[in-house]
Amino acid sequence: MKITLSFDFIKNRRLFLLFCLVWLSLLSGVISANETHLSTFMVPYRSYTFNYWGNAVEGPISYLPKRVISASEIGLDNLRQPKDLVVNSQNGHIYIADTGNNRIVHLDSDWNVLEIIDRFINDGNEDRLTSPSSLAIGPEQHIYIADTGNERIVQLDQAGNLVNIYTSPHEEHAGVFEDNFRFRPIKVGVNEKGHLFILSEDFFDGFITIDADGIFRGLIGAPKVSVSLTEYIWFLLSTDEQRAKRNLFLPTEYSGFTLDENGFLYATVTSDEGDAIRRLNPAGADSLRRTGFHDPIGDVNYTNMWDQSTYYGRSTFVDVTVLPMGVYSVLDRTRSRIYTYDYDGNLLYMFGYRGRAHGQIARGIAIENIGLDLLVLDDERGQIMIFEPTEYTKMVWTALEHYDKGEYIEAEA
Repeated sequence: MKITLSFDFIKNRRLFLLFCLVWLSLLSGVISANETHLSTFMVPYRSYTFNYWGNAVEGPISYLPKRVISASEIGLDNLRQPKDLVVNSQNGHIYIADTGNNRIVHLDSDWNVLEIIDRFINDGNEDRLTSPSSLAIGPEQHIYIADTGNERIVQLDQAGNLVNIYTSPHEEHAGVFEDNFRFRPIKVGVNEKGHLFILSEDFFDGFITIDADGIFRGLIGAPKVSVSLTEYIWFLLSTDEQRAKRNLFLPTEYSGFTLDENGFLYATVTSDEGDAIRRLNPAGADSLRRTGFHDPIGDVNYTNMWDQSTYYGRSTFVDVTVLPMGVYSVLDRTRSRIYTYDYDGNLLYMFGYRGRAHGQIARGIAIENIGLDLLVLDDERGQIMIFEPTEYTKMVWTALEHYDKGEYIEAEA
């Protein structure tokens, strides 16, 4: 069967994507059959997507387990409750925030340990990291460490020399922060100008921004307050004493973020609303496109606590990584699944399963990419899972590249 599309039809992005999704769903049975051997004997999960009505439809396997990086494989005794994983886009080096061991592990692109960062010289004295939970690579290849236990951000140069220490900005800005505010940075990011974006533990007013000179520049991206009808009725009927004991209207907290090459901040929110993923511009406004069949929220339909299921509830995103052409992949901690969306918010594919068998993730905490390979940090097992794209996924990316260049006929093929 041959289908011919007019150029006017292909120029309409929405109609073109709709056609592709419908056509791929027809092909999924054929491709799935060809990959039955893989899914049965090598991959302990199945891939699916959601149709217009929100029903799950089986799809081709999009990613396969490629490699497991354990502590013993890289010559370490253990990785204890690691919290962050960063790939340096300039040289492919990998950094792991080995939080429980109070250190940063620096590896080259072949997974050889280059250095262990757990101390530095501060005013002539040895200073140590305590529970570092995140890191970022700056424009001068400096490393910025969220030294959570010591309530600071530490900036080191490539040789490990101290450049700067950023402490809490609340003392000079009492009107912005509450009196009981405690600066415990758990996530840090830095843009091409050296401006820092910081998430602090138990702080619900968005990202703390500090410029390269250490000057506090304000807060951006404060999440909206989300209150269910039940909670609102409870609030109306409760006494003043009951309201005081329950902090009802706290806004939702951010769980993870990354910066793309244009300086936009992609962030995940532990929310059941349609804004579980945000794309914040420098002013803090959300510019994420949500024009797919469904908002990018992970599972559209999911089991609840009364269903016969090992894991129930909505998807809870904990981290995000940005790929070329505005494509992004998000990590769901509820079921350890990875969902990948295009620039418009269309679900391209998903994969993964929570467990301890081959190819499964016990408890994912961070996601990164090296090319099209996806890396997931498992903080329960203290290891990194590497997944590689299947031929099906490579075809999807080839079509995306043609479409991005305006080569619509090639994209159709």
